[in-house]
This record gives sequence, structure tokens and C-alpha cells, in this order.
Amino acid sequence: MKSHLIWSPRITALSLLFLVNGGFLLSVIFFGFNFALYLITALISLSLALWQPGGALLAIISLTIVFAKVYTLQPVVLGQAEYKFFLLDVLMIGTYLGVVFRRFLGQSKWRWRSMDWLLISWFALTAIYGWLSWTIWYGQENLIISSLKNYGFYPLLYFATLYLINTKTKLKELAVTAGASVVLTIGFLIYGLAAGQGWGTEITPLTTEGSRLLDFDHAFYMSLAVIGAVAYILYGLKNKWRNFWILVIPVLAFGITASLMRHLWIAGGFATLFFIWLVVKDRSAQLKRLLLVYTVSGAIMTLAIFLVTGVLPNSALSQRFSEARNSLSARAFSLSSSDTSVSWRSSVWQSVWRDYQEQPVLGLGFGQKVFIDMPDYLDYVELRNVHNSFLAVFMQMGILSFLVLMAFGWKLWSSLIREAKGGLRPWNIAMATMLLFCAVAFLFQPYLEANFFNVIFWVLTGVSRRLYEGFTS
Repeated sequence: MKSHLIWSPRITALSLLFLVNGGFLLSVIFFGFNFALYLITALISLSLALWQPGGALLAIISLTIVFAKVYTLQPVVLGQAEYKFFLLDVLMIGTYLGVVFRRFLGQSKWRWRSMDWLLISWFALTAIYGWLSWTIWYGQENLIISSLKNYGFYPLLYFATLYLINTKTKLKELAVTAGASVVLTIGFLIYGLAAGQGWGTEITPLTTEGSRLLDFDHAFYMSLAVIGAVAYILYGLKNKWRNFWILVIPVLAFGITASLMRHLWIAGGFATLFFIWLVVKDRSAQLKRLLLVYTVSGAIMTLAIFLVTGVLPNSALSQRFSEARNSLSARAFSLSSSDTSVSWRSSVWQSVWRDYQEQPVLGLGFGQKVFIDMPDYLDYVELRNVHNSFLAVFMQMGILSFLVLMAFGWKLWSSLIREAKGGLRPWNIAMATMLLFCAVAFLFQPYLEANFFNVIFWVLTGVSRRLYEGFTS
């Protein structure tokens, strides 16, 4: 692949979509929702997506990474009513329609594989469960619609990505777009350091002392970026961008740590071991050099911090460092104990299992809630929000649907760990590691049930499928 990108209609569409949607989101943050401005933004977004669905796909990735919940969860507000038809949905509809139009024109094709049919089967089961939940099990309507979107509408990105990212140039455009977007999120980390608490972190309160300096969403995106960047460094060309990412990775790692999201640390540990196992046979020397650079740099920086805090123990810097160290230590040690968060999950999972036994084959359906009875906590919890995506799928959609989804994931993931052709081995390694990272993280949070997470995940699956299919040029 060339070392630079060529300006194209896709990049033009990406730029316009980011500016238009980003401008609208900033206006919402500072001035509140304006329906007329929303309508204008939606119409422009739909038109640009129909014209350049490839550029729209890049915009979906970039806007999701940079604006996270603000972009993916901003409802339409009319009076006192809120309607969950997001700008993300508008852009995705335009992207899907653009793909369909081009598909009929025969501009790009692929050979259908077993993993594709497994996902089609998943869509069919999702539709069936939506109908059963609505007509027989009487689930809550808004939750049924949300589940249909998360399990049926957003996963269509798999096919859209497979169709639109069909050349190495487009693959690189996607990588550069995602990488640049993650770099922009460093601004949120800087804000967290300055304010003492990350922007938007109040919705994920800590069960230990301290405060998060970065929100959950951006820490997740940074985790994926670190995996991709390390693969690029080990296999990529020795140019200025390689050196740039060598400098950026520690910043991203600090952001992930400062988010105090324990399950991301656990997922990162598994991903690290798997990544090393994949690369050590052909990039052992490069890996050792990179680890040496980071080890020496980290030791020097740590020594410098201790010297400053030792010389100036009463300074603001020393106090801030002491607070951060205490927060991090408390969070790390909590991994070996059962705090409120762990107890809550345990209670929820037990309650869900008790209800599931009433319908052990079919599952409980969409739009259902379970009652949680804990000391100081009595409430109904949405079945889709049990903080374990695999458990949520299993309990809502039964054994068959769960096995279909697992078979799809296994077929896709196992195809990646085979030897790549055409100089794409680092891509295979990165995607396989990212998917493993996601799989471990899914055990602790509702990822498939939240569009600001599953959008990126389904794009990853589409890229992974394209690596198996190959490129036209």
C-alpha cells in the first residue's frame, strides 16, 4: 500500500459529514437540541451517504469514536417527547441504501461463505424473536425496538463494510480515519486531567475511591487502537507515522488506565498474551526492541515523578499524583475482592437464571425485565442490560440463537489466525486480537446492546471478513 492517501470523493464525503454532524452535536452540547437544525443535518447526511456510502461508513466510524454517546444516543426532541431516531440511524440508512443501489449495478461482488449465512440466520432469528416478544410475550415496546436495532439493524454494517472496503486503498482509508479519530479523543483525556474527572464519566460511578479521568467509550476505542498501532509498528514501514504511533501508544495506555475500567484491563491482558503468541515467531526481535524502548522510557518517567514528588511533597503535582496512585491501587486490588459492582452482577445473573429456567429453550424474549433483590437495592433491571452480552443473548434468544452467533464468531475469528496472503498478516493479527479483546470485554458489559460499542464491533467483523475474501486491487 502507498504511504499516503489520495483525496477522493469518499474523503470529501467523510469531511463534509464530519463537519455537518460535528457542528450539530456541538450546538446540542452548548445550546440544546434544535429540530430544524437536526432536520437539515439529517437531510444533508442522507444525501451524502447515498452519493458516497464509502465516505459515509468512514464518517460513522469517526463520529462514533470522537463523539461516542453524544452522537449515537442523541434523540429527536419534540416538546416533552423524545424519539430515539438518531443521526447515526440516518447515516446508516443512507449507507445501506447506497450499497443496495451499487449492488444492483454490479459494481462489486463477493462469494457467499458459511459465516455470511450464519449471520443471515441470526437476522432471521432476531426478527422472529422481535415478533414473538411483541405479540406473545408482551415485552416493553421501546426495549423491543431497541433490541431489534442492536441485534438486527447495526450488524448490517458487517455486509456494508465487506462490500465497501474492497481494495487496499479503502482499507488504509479506514485505518487512517479510525486512527486519526482516536488521536482526537486524547483531548478528552487532557480535559479529564485538567478537571480532575473525565467528561461524561458520571454515568459510570466508581465502587472504589477516586475518579475516572476518561470515559468508558473512549477507553474502549483507545484499547483497539493500541492493538492496531502495535501491529503496524512491528510490521509497518519505518517512516514518520511509525515513530508517531510509538509516541502516542503510551498516551493511549495511560488513558485506558485512567479510565479505571477493570474489565478493559482484563481484556487487555488476554489480548496481549494472544498477540505475543501470534507475532513472536516472526517478529521476536522487533517486539523485544519495542518493549525495551517502553520499559526504559517508563522507568525514567517513573523515576522523574518520584524525584519531583520527593523534593516537593506539598506541591499540587505531588498531591495529584498521590491521589491518582491511591485510586489506581484501590481499583487494582478490587479485582481480587467482591465489591458492590461484582455483587450486583452476581445477583443479577442469578435472578436472570432463575427466570430463564421457566423457558430454557426459547429464552425470555426482548423487552423483559428481572427483579433484583439486594441489600439497599430493589429494582427491575432490563434483561438486555445484565452487563454480559453473551448472557443477554442467551437469556433473551435461547440456545439456538446463541449457538448461531457463537458459530459465526468462531468461523470469522478462526479464519483470521491462518496465514495471511498478500502482505496482510499484520491486519489479520490485529483483527484477530481485537475480536478476542471484544469477546473478553463482552463478558462484563452490554456491548452488543449499546450502539456506541457495537457499531465499531460490527465494522471490525466486516473488515475481518474482507481479509478472508481478499481485495480486488
